[in-house]
Amino acid sequence: MDNVSTGSIAYFDRIPDELVILIFSFLAYSMRWLRLPPGKNDGRRPLPHPLFVVRWVSRRFRTIASDLDFWQVWELPNICQELSILDLHPLVQARRIKNLLLDDALARRLHRKTAWRFSSIDVFYAIVTGVPEVFQHTNRLQFENFADGLGIAVGRLGMFSSLISLNISVPPPMEEVDLGMIAASCPLLNFLAIQDLQDYRGSLEHAANLRNLRIEFYQHETFQALLLPNLIPTRSAETLRSFNITFGLFDDDNFALLALTTFLKLKTLVIDPLIPQLCDLIRHGGFTLTNLEIEFSQPIPGLELADLLAILSAPCVRFLRVLKFKLDSDRDDRLIDTDEEEWTDAIISEMLKLQYLDCLVLMMGLRMTWCERFGALKNLTILHYDYFHYDDLGLESPITETFEQIAKESQARVGNQFDEAFAGFVSKPFVALRMLRYHM
Repeated sequence: MDNVSTGSIAYFDRIPDELVILIFSFLAYSMRWLRLPPGKNDGRRPLPHPLFVVRWVSRRFRTIASDLDFWQVWELPNICQELSILDLHPLVQARRIKNLLLDDALARRLHRKTAWRFSSIDVFYAIVTGVPEVFQHTNRLQFENFADGLGIAVGRLGMFSSLISLNISVPPPMEEVDLGMIAASCPLLNFLAIQDLQDYRGSLEHAANLRNLRIEFYQHETFQALLLPNLIPTRSAETLRSFNITFGLFDDDNFALLALTTFLKLKTLVIDPLIPQLCDLIRHGGFTLTNLEIEFSQPIPGLELADLLAILSAPCVRFLRVLKFKLDSDRDDRLIDTDEEEWTDAIISEMLKLQYLDCLVLMMGLRMTWCERFGALKNLTILHYDYFHYDDLGLESPITETFEQIAKESQARVGNQFDEAFAGFVSKPFVALRMLRYHM
């Protein structure tokens, strides 16, 4: 009789909820690559997140899965990606998500999330209308390649009362980004990143609490970035620690980089490519940098070797810990090979005076006899060098060898030279080498 009465109960249903929660917790952090179907080109979608799948099994599974802490600590979730509906029309995505949020238990679990990532205005509205208190608890947002409606989403930023981090990827066709709206709507903002920026209006002047600003302009052979004083958050002079701006072609006639000289807390500076205003800024800056990235990769009037050396000897870089330097003279038709080697030699000599460096990333030429000089950097822990040779490699039959064979032999020789240079170190730096195809 007992067998009959219990035979209809599935064995899994006899497991206590506490044990089921433990089992489901292993699904919570399943790596996404483990959820891809076999074969990358068979047209099938990636599989949904396992916790969405178990919620579809039964009422009990849905209740238990909705109570997991995962929904609160889920880092920058893109629900469309996890439901595997990114390829559907945004309106269909929004409808799916609204149906999902009809589950009050799940909606309540999500309302204390502090970070969200959105890929369309429709999904943005589905979340902000379906998750209670999202405006009060969200402090990080990412707008990811909106097909349209980016301006509308930016216009709603003022409703997020605790927003401190904003990341925007501007999709083609490029929408105009209202910098003034961002500054006015997010008074607590300390991190702002904008990728593929093309058109913008307004100013970041009134952003008063920024610590990290990253602006990447759209790069195309026909697009010219407009660099205006509007991009400088002048009221963040007391807080800004990192300024990063990258672009291709540019109009810099009015770019007032010297305004940053009074940003005394600035530690990280990345401006790619190198422009004359950056040289002036570093020479006159009242800050102390610990991280500097420089790329000299196109002919720019007014920039000479003396300017590069002045950057590396400026007082504000004396305590530099991380330096990334790219001298891509293959694109600079002003330099012949002899001049280029002289430039590189002089630049390396100046770099080796930066005694506090612990990470050095280089992309430039190399002569093997220079390797021993790097032993002067007594605090170095990482050296990453992408190089092309100034040496005659002395290979017996280079014509018959592939580039991969030549590079392998070269990297072994250069590696041995650096091993000798760092032989006296208590802990040898990690050295990563890659030979480039330039000058082959």
